[in-house]
Amino acid sequence: MRLLIPFRLQMIGILLLVSLLELYVAGQGQPTGTEPSLTKSDSPRSALSPEEALKTFRLPEDLRIELFAAEPQITSPVAMAFDENGRAYVVEMNDYPLGPKSGRIKLLEDTKGTGRIDKVTVFADKLPFPNGVMPFKRGVLVTAAPDLLYFKDTHGDGKADIRQVVFTGFAEANPQHRFNSPTFNLDNWIYL
Repeated sequence: MRLLIPFRLQMIGILLLVSLLELYVAGQGQPTGTEPSLTKSDSPRSALSPEEALKTFRLPEDLRIELFAAEPQITSPVAMAFDENGRAYVVEMNDYPLGPKSGRIKLLEDTKGTGRIDKVTVFADKLPFPNGVMPFKRGVLVTAAPDLLYFKDTHGDGKADIRQVVFTGFAEANPQHRFNSPTFNLDNWIYL
């Protein structure tokens, strides 16, 4: 396996795309009346439920938005990838910014075919600041400095029983500057 660690222009592009989408959505149409009404007496710390938050999006008529997963199914998500079976692996960085090691990978499944997650399993846990995941050889690669880890479930219970260090020695400095986001590219290299 060959790895390169390039400057992450892809992440800048994704952030730019998200910003442009937010500007586009914010500038579309008039309020529909379904948005929650907030007044000065509302607590600034009160959060909307996922269902209430969905009502605040303004989309063109030919688009729709649906809830896939929300707390408490996942907490502190920082990365996600789908495997060949349509299951989602979500990286939770619960240990940011000071630890202790409590990051984990959750396996999310839609076993009923409804388009919404109904089964959640902790696939791997006790990881130091995990921040990337990629399906690989019927398992997943996970970036968790100083290691690039490989996890695999051989028993079919949704929990990794194989944990191998693929590469080690990556910098453990600032959690925001660690290697991350494994990506399989067109040139058959995995970029981090």
